[in-house]
Amino acid sequence: MVRWIHPKKGFMSPGIFVPIFERNGFIEKLDLYVLEETCKYIKQRISEGKKVVPISTNLSRMTIYTKDIVNKIDALVKKYELDKNYIRLEITESAYIDSPNEIIGIVKEFKDKGFKILMDDFGSGYSSLNTLMEIPIDILKIDMKLSENIGNSNRTETILKSIIDMAHALNTAVIIEGVETKIQVDFYSKTNCDTIQGYFFSRPLPINKFNEYIENE
Repeated sequence: MVRWIHPKKGFMSPGIFVPIFERNGFIEKLDLYVLEETCKYIKQRISEGKKVVPISTNLSRMTIYTKDIVNKIDALVKKYELDKNYIRLEITESAYIDSPNEIIGIVKEFKDKGFKILMDDFGSGYSSLNTLMEIPIDILKIDMKLSENIGNSNRTETILKSIIDMAHALNTAVIIEGVETKIQVDFYSKTNCDTIQGYFFSRPLPINKFNEYIENE
């Protein structure tokens, strides 16, 4: 997700400015700007013969319903002649809740174009099994809030294991978000989740530090 380094206010969390951009209609421009900067970055790495990893970019629930958004994004990635495997698109579960039939159609369009789709923040609010059954996502990202009671609640751990197993039964990979403690890492290492991400491994990095991170991995 984008971060804003303001010249006077310094580091600004997306939680501060993204809701404003969603209300004033600027969010689509921001989402497409971030996507294009991502494409430029990956293209440069490839041209320099350096290691490249897939990068996910967020699509606001406002952007996802923008007219012709699938073709706009497809054209942008084609402009830089990139393999679609390098670009992953994240949508939030709330986008499905707002308009389930429409979002299902949009996700199918993206997949027909060759994009991998991630569902972000699963479990952060109203989670429905219909979400998993109906939307053909490739990767499910489990929200960090579900990890908070690991080590203190057997019920929480049982629910998390069940979600991971259900996702895999639907041929959907699982990413655990917001992992910050060794207790959480140890728990998830014993489950079948595919990827663990969070501050335990790294905080958000500026591009030069990110380059060092992936090159020295």
